Amino acid sequence: MHSGFKRLNGILLSTVLISILTSAFMSVPVTAPTGSGYEMFGPRVDNILIRIFQGRDTEFGAFYSGDPATAIDIIDWPLDQGTYQKLRAEPDKFVTADLTSYDMYNLEMQCLKWPTSDVNVRRAIACLINKEKFFTTQLKSFSGVLLDTPIAPEWTTWFNDNTEKWVFNRTRAAEILTKAGYYDDDGDPQREYHNSTGRYELPPLKFYIRDDDPDRLAFGQSYLLPELLGVGLPVESHIAPKTTCWEAVMKYPYDYNLYTGGWGPWRDPDYLYDMYNSKFGIDWYNAKRDWCNNYVFFTNSTFDNWSNQLKFAATQELAEEPCMRCQEILMDQVPMVPGWHSAGALAYRKNYMGDETPYAGRPWTGMVNTVVISGMGVAGLNGLWSFVNAHTEGYERGGTIRYGFMNPADVYNPVHADFYWDWEVLNKIYDFLISSDPVDPAGIDIPWMAKGWSIGTWHPTPTTTATNITLSLYDNILWHDNVKFNAQDVNFTLYYHRAAYSPLFYPYVLDWDHCVIHDDYTVTVYYKVQSVWALHWLGGVPIIPKHIWEKIAPANSRTGGEFETTGKLTGSGPFRFVSKSPQSILLAANPTYFRKLIRPDYYTTGQPIPTQDGDVDADDFGMAVGHYGCKYIAGAWPHPVDQWADVNKDRQVELDDIMEIAVRFLKVKYYPYKSGYPNYYYYP
Repeated sequence: MHSGFKRLNGILLSTVLISILTSAFMSVPVTAPTGSGYEMFGPRVDNILIRIFQGRDTEFGAFYSGDPATAIDIIDWPLDQGTYQKLRAEPDKFVTADLTSYDMYNLEMQCLKWPTSDVNVRRAIACLINKEKFFTTQLKSFSGVLLDTPIAPEWTTWFNDNTEKWVFNRTRAAEILTKAGYYDDDGDPQREYHNSTGRYELPPLKFYIRDDDPDRLAFGQSYLLPELLGVGLPVESHIAPKTTCWEAVMKYPYDYNLYTGGWGPWRDPDYLYDMYNSKFGIDWYNAKRDWCNNYVFFTNSTFDNWSNQLKFAATQELAEEPCMRCQEILMDQVPMVPGWHSAGALAYRKNYMGDETPYAGRPWTGMVNTVVISGMGVAGLNGLWSFVNAHTEGYERGGTIRYGFMNPADVYNPVHADFYWDWEVLNKIYDFLISSDPVDPAGIDIPWMAKGWSIGTWHPTPTTTATNITLSLYDNILWHDNVKFNAQDVNFTLYYHRAAYSPLFYPYVLDWDHCVIHDDYTVTVYYKVQSVWALHWLGGVPIIPKHIWEKIAPANSRTGGEFETTGKLTGSGPFRFVSKSPQSILLAANPTYFRKLIRPDYYTTGQPIPTQDGDVDADDFGMAVGHYGCKYIAGAWPHPVDQWADVNKDRQVELDDIMEIAVRFLKVKYYPYKSGYPNYYYYP
């Protein structure tokens, strides 16, 4: 141990530290390990560098080649079979892990625009998709699982195997069309429509096919388009990038007939209500709103009734029959034809791909293969947990993880972002009240911004019962501009997402009634309805800072949001936005994250190093002060205790480490420390 104290800018360091200990500094918390395959704290890397490629194959090529100019450590998309086999043949370079994601790729059919407004046309088209051939020849029986309904067959509690199965059958398709009055009467290759009022030429089906995803491109261009033409349906095909497709498909007047869509992943089956209940379709269309969930405009009163029962079931058992009935109606009326859900594998580079010392070439550790999603996370190796937990072996912190995107992010706005790559950026900047154990198939809910909650009921009227949820919030969360988070932000977030008609989150907040704020860190959220899913509605909404967004009118929030007007993104999550270009996006670790990596309980006088005694006290403080200025140089520390006195694991013992101890000094709310970490880095 060093003798004496070092001086800092001419002021005795010991005097400064004693002053810190006796002042009312706000504590700056963090998170720690659960012992079940992941840690509830981080991030460990200093940066995420997202590299943007033009398409899946370009990204996978860069991932495989390891060219330093385009090197990436982890990919964003399920592997095709060919790439998977190449990676598996080089286990010294690549790590793969199985993927199952309850998402859906499908053919979507606009139900307001003729001729797909006619259920007979939709049923005929459903017979023209050779999904079995697509599965074996395009997906190679590997990178997907075929769907008969929007619910994955592995989701056994919710999957209905007794719905209409739309098997590839050209003869049946032709018969359905002819019987419904669609037949050719003039010898040209196209059918005309006939009914009691006359004969009508068919308008071409406006078919938007995404060209950025090779599987969706093949699904539309190779497997369906020739069949449509072959059966005599005129087609106006648009093979286009995602943004071109979105402009036509997802904005008023929604001028399309067919689209190769993609949705999910999901955690609960109530998304059938969110996607296909008419209140999220025709109501938005009549109001001329863009970006509605039900942009196929499926309108069916029987479905609305059953989906209401699914959404507002008081128990999961009461939700089971409505879920079955919803699938039956959807597969009878076919507003969309389910195709497949993601499967196969994802991968990361075994060793660090950057050239930064001392991480270059060292193996990655801490990657988490997420099974159960939460917030706006995704399943697989590229789930949020990997970016929070990953680091190189031998170094608890530091370095940059390079993340490949096959497409750019487009909307940097937590209220209006609606798509995968947008949220692969934003879910690292904004945080959520509740998370879930990522590796437990049971999907256990775990505390995050909320350290606890209780679910109850109340009576909006004398004859109705509804859900309420009381949250106890952590009191040491800072927004990225160092303003403290509190219960007002929760109340404001729920109000704002509804007032702004947030495309993704409107179904989660539509039935919110009000909040009662008991104090800065306790709030009760009241819903107008009772639902077993309400906790996940609340936990699935990204919390936004009131002091930023209250200055932005909800009606202007898409074009006049924080990023759109200032270039900033103020969240409370593990990473901060730094910059973006057409080629890359840079995020930096949030130095004030309430779950950042620190281990302030490490020393007990007279005991072996380390000895954690369950609190942060004078032993921990004194040892850090005594070793102030020690650094990890040339692969070694000057003293054995230094690596423990380096509380924040940045390879030097400095004022930051002493501050981390000081703000927690003898604060019993973090007791007992476990393995040196505050107690809330674990959950029971």
